[in-house]
Amino acid sequence: MKVLLIGNDKFIAKALANRFLLEDDQVHLLGNFGKDSIDDLPEKVKYYDEDISSEGSRDVFSVQLPDVVVYFDDAQRDCLHDMVLDGVNEHMNRFMNAFALSTWYGVKKFIYVSTIDLYEHVVVYAGEEAEVKAESLWQSAHFLCEQHIQNMDYTSSVSALILRTSTIYGPGQKSNFSEVSYYLDKKYSNQIKHDDTELPELEKDYIYIDDFCNAVYRAIRSSVTGVLNVASGKKIPTSFIKTSIEKLYKNPNVAIGFVESNDSVDVSQAATVLDFISHIDIVKGINGMISYKNTQSRIDSEVSFKTRIKRFFTRIRQSYSKNKEVFHILAYVENILAFALVAYLILVKDVTLLFGYIDIRVLYILIIGAIHGLKQSIISTALCIALLFFQFFSQGYDALALLYDSNIMAAIFVFLLAGLIFGYISDRSRQRINELTSVEAKTKKQLAHIKEMYLESLKVKDSLQGQIFNSANSYGRVFGIVSKLDSLDFNKLKGEVIRVTEEIMENRSISLYMFGRNRGFLRLLAKSQGLRIAQKSLSVADTPEIAEMLETRQLFVRKELGKRGDILMAAPVEFEGEVIAALIMHDAELDNLTLSYQNLFNITSSLVNQSIVRAYKYQQAQEDEWYIEGTGIMKKEYFEERILQSREMDEQGISGYVLLEVINSDVGEIYDIIPRVIREFDFVGLDESGKLKILLNNTARSEAGVVLRRLSEKGIDARICEEAV
Repeated sequence: MKVLLIGNDKFIAKALANRFLLEDDQVHLLGNFGKDSIDDLPEKVKYYDEDISSEGSRDVFSVQLPDVVVYFDDAQRDCLHDMVLDGVNEHMNRFMNAFALSTWYGVKKFIYVSTIDLYEHVVVYAGEEAEVKAESLWQSAHFLCEQHIQNMDYTSSVSALILRTSTIYGPGQKSNFSEVSYYLDKKYSNQIKHDDTELPELEKDYIYIDDFCNAVYRAIRSSVTGVLNVASGKKIPTSFIKTSIEKLYKNPNVAIGFVESNDSVDVSQAATVLDFISHIDIVKGINGMISYKNTQSRIDSEVSFKTRIKRFFTRIRQSYSKNKEVFHILAYVENILAFALVAYLILVKDVTLLFGYIDIRVLYILIIGAIHGLKQSIISTALCIALLFFQFFSQGYDALALLYDSNIMAAIFVFLLAGLIFGYISDRSRQRINELTSVEAKTKKQLAHIKEMYLESLKVKDSLQGQIFNSANSYGRVFGIVSKLDSLDFNKLKGEVIRVTEEIMENRSISLYMFGRNRGFLRLLAKSQGLRIAQKSLSVADTPEIAEMLETRQLFVRKELGKRGDILMAAPVEFEGEVIAALIMHDAELDNLTLSYQNLFNITSSLVNQSIVRAYKYQQAQEDEWYIEGTGIMKKEYFEERILQSREMDEQGISGYVLLEVINSDVGEIYDIIPRVIREFDFVGLDESGKLKILLNNTARSEAGVVLRRLSEKGIDARICEEAV
């Protein structure tokens, strides 16, 4: 599924991207993070640095054609400052453009992240049908967007869903976007510039970022539309947050008692249609943020001096971009200083002309106009005119007489002409340069999109061409895999099962276990080369993974990644309503732990299941022909075939073996004794010379001693005559 995330919030964007990548979705991100670094975004995310309201965003839609759009712009409320009116207009422009493009390009699902703050405070335990009201500009922005979605419900082809969320918090969040992050940053460092700012004491609902992302993921997989409340359902007082931070900062393992809290909003609808509930409470969330900050502090303390220098200059650039108004004052300062120099030369040094013919006042106006534009050139012109009048007043001229003096009027005209024309030309040139720079940047982005389309088309072409000419990536591969599983000889098939599963799953931790006479144990038949397995026999009672697989008759997947265990996935092999074997994967790369990878293993096990059942039925039908009548001793030709198969699997690293030779074969009832001593997957037979031998599959020399002792207890002497190296 192609998912397009739209928003200028890096904190939410990164969390949503990681959540969707877990499901092997294609994730694209459209937004403008300003000066925030994008280096820590997941590598698989395609990021488009575009203004959401610009024409460039159309290129993203036309190129990628997303299935789902998640719009989360301004989803976080600034707890220190409300949104300004221009911010509301900009939010609306971005949203209207994104929603229109989603409708035009046939997006199947549109998720808009709003806020539960829209519910009137007088409403207790508000449900989705409750009245909403905007009490701030930030709330007004979301209220207007919700109204547009609801008005377009009958005319738009997009299935739209509004998720009204509570205050989102989590690791990596900026301090001004939640009370939790604010007080935690204040506790840790002096990153908050206004330490004297105290937030009001409130009771609010908080939702952890992981729970929020899980709700969004479930929402896009569902068919529900309209409005849903996504929150914890409980109000947490600010005082409890500050107290918890103080305690957990000192001791992360301290036990914090339950806080009495009021209900916030009704979240039963989300629990019903999305099967969603909030799993992480406020204490666990704060603990997670503290752990994250401790880890980041440790990483920062280990960075090199060169990296610290780079970060220092990065902070300076960010400070410049955020405080441009401070640097604009420098233009006024430079203008005044230049005028002071001109006034000093004229009034003190009596210097008016430079090199005898250039008026320094005109030169001053031209320089200021060229550097700073029309605005500053007008100021410099006004200063020069004032200086001119001051000169004549100081010489005793009458004000009325000055107004009729043609020389003064000519000087004023020259000053105005120089200031206005040169300032206008300077501004026009600067504006033209900015326009060309903007057009060039837009052209470069469009060229990048075109190159990306070309490269993706080239990859598809190469893949299709490879499927045609290379059987490893086409129907030839499927035919080759199926052909390997055609064998009816179960002893040979078990090795092919391992190889086929390894090839399809691209995994080298596969094993095959099978039930014997004792249904309480699974015996190891074959495994991947080099795979170390602690237990060659799995007890059903002591292995909860196998017990769960037997109970559900479905694929078992270990959900808790941090939990230690030898089994990652286990698929049952059934015959006549009974599980006879288990195909097991012991380990996998973290990037492969997706639903598609689980489904692939499930499909592979189904394919293997049919082959194993077919060979199992054939073995049961042919057993009478393989053994000497009335005994468990295999005939010579079949026994030799089993030995050759065991040698082949040993050479491939799938399974070792040990071959025993019986020395005193004249013991009474020996043909009945030996089959009862060995396992059901081992064989007893006659070799070419007529000697009685025992083939122990999947056995090492040290393990063969157990069988030798059992035989000795029955009065049968045997020795090892061949073993796998």
